[in-house]
Amino acid sequence: MRLPILSSLTLRENALVYMSKLITGSLIVWYGLRAVGIPQPFWAMISVIVVTEPALDIAKRLLDFGMHAPTIYFPLIVDEALMIEPTETETKASLDAFADAMLQIDRESAEDPDRVHAAPTQTPVRRLDEARAARKLILSWQDLEAEGAGG
Repeated sequence: MRLPILSSLTLRENALVYMSKLITGSLIVWYGLRAVGIPQPFWAMISVIVVTEPALDIAKRLLDFGMHAPTIYFPLIVDEALMIEPTETETKASLDAFADAMLQIDRESAEDPDRVHAAPTQTPVRRLDEARAARKLILSWQDLEAEGAGG
């Protein structure tokens, strides 16, 4: 599906606004925006943000703000990177909310770093031991069709 030119331009403008807002904090040491595989004016924006705190902590803290955690540690050659991929459905308000959350996390990392490291605290499931989870997989599967719930 091709994006209307207006939405594509709005997306690009919104992405630039949110990035300019984000660089006012001290958490971010580098950022970049790029167009991905789509000719102008049908750009999809991706930003890579390199942060001064552990990317995992920031991603987990974003969950407390009701936001999806971004891809972390990508690209692999960049330490402490977050890849943010706003889509054409993101509004200026949602990008502003993301920027505000990142700036709040920036303040918290200076004033109360334990709060950032303990995140998420507002979700039903707290921080998991990811190394243990990777080593000791507990997989479950339920045959819904055999139980009569299949379509």
